[in-house]
Amino acid sequence: MRKYLEFLCLGCAVLAVSLFFAAVSLADPGNVSVRIDEQSLSPQTIQVSPGTTIIWVNGADKGAKVQFLSHAVSTTCKAPRGFVVGSKGIFESEEISGGDVASLCFLERQTYEYKVDLFSKSESGKELAQTFHGTVVVTK
Repeated sequence: MRKYLEFLCLGCAVLAVSLFFAAVSLADPGNVSVRIDEQSLSPQTIQVSPGTTIIWVNGADKGAKVQFLSHAVSTTCKAPRGFVVGSKGIFESEEISGGDVASLCFLERQTYEYKVDLFSKSESGKELAQTFHGTVVVTK
């Protein structure tokens, strides 16, 4: 029982530290957040300068995935969080769990169209529940 409680306390400590750093990252003036909810993506369009990090915050209780549709993001200025290089050689997010975040820093001056898919879980696995579209415009 004691081992279980020690493990539980360690897990809580790791979670607290993760949430602290996520909150600190959101407060950075070089960051812009996009909130994913059950019924919306806010804001849908963002205009930023090169070097800005966009943080997608999943406020839904479903998993979400960000996929770029045009002008794929191929380089970033900081290590991406929750993004991987996909099969096409461009960044796409891993599944962003409810309450979690993923971030990507944009360097290239372009307009990036993307979609966010929300997934619900069913007996047969994951099913697409909703899709939202957004735009990141990198200017200046």
